[in-house]
Amino acid sequence: MSENKPVREPIEWCRIWRPGVHDTESPRVLLIGDSICEGYGPIVDQRLEGKAVVDRLATSKCVSDPMFFREVQLTAEEYDYAAVHFNSGLHGHHQTEAEYGAGLRTLVGLLRRLAPDATLIWANSTPVTEYGDTSTFSEEKNPHVLMCNDVAAAIMEESSIETNDLYALVAGRVELRVDDGYHYNPDGAAVLAGAVLEMVQRAIDA
Repeated sequence: MSENKPVREPIEWCRIWRPGVHDTESPRVLLIGDSICEGYGPIVDQRLEGKAVVDRLATSKCVSDPMFFREVQLTAEEYDYAAVHFNSGLHGHHQTEAEYGAGLRTLVGLLRRLAPDATLIWANSTPVTEYGDTSTFSEEKNPHVLMCNDVAAAIMEESSIETNDLYALVAGRVELRVDDGYHYNPDGAAVLAGAVLEMVQRAIDA
């Protein structure tokens, strides 16, 4: 992959959600992820209402795309965060192990610079199943998810960053998925949100 011409999907998107912009008293949390984060993020926001403000960056960019880091900086540089719960891995199937690892290390460094007082929490990526078959992992795409999760596990261990194992949480839960291969029904979003909430709550209470 050329550094001057990142590999991108036919449609790329980015959504930034920043509530409570005038709240200067509550602890602030940042969730970074993709459409899976968009599913659980509003639930985490609702359950932390009155306790913390929950910002969210959901993007299709992968960690080997320079635009990803620009989006992270735009989102994270304005506030002081108590916790940052972050993920990247379902997008960017073109990435090699080396490219993904290099990008993830850059992300960790960027977050530590932008949010020096925050507890960083890594969320590994959730499984990809065959289209129309929620019980079978995708032979084409799920191995890449597993590779990314393995690379991330090593980086987070050496960086002393705790991992929220969302993959293991939902891997055997067929009833939580919809049949597009990636996403979760309302019950699934609630299960994911519960795991995120637990770790975020622990971080802001510390």
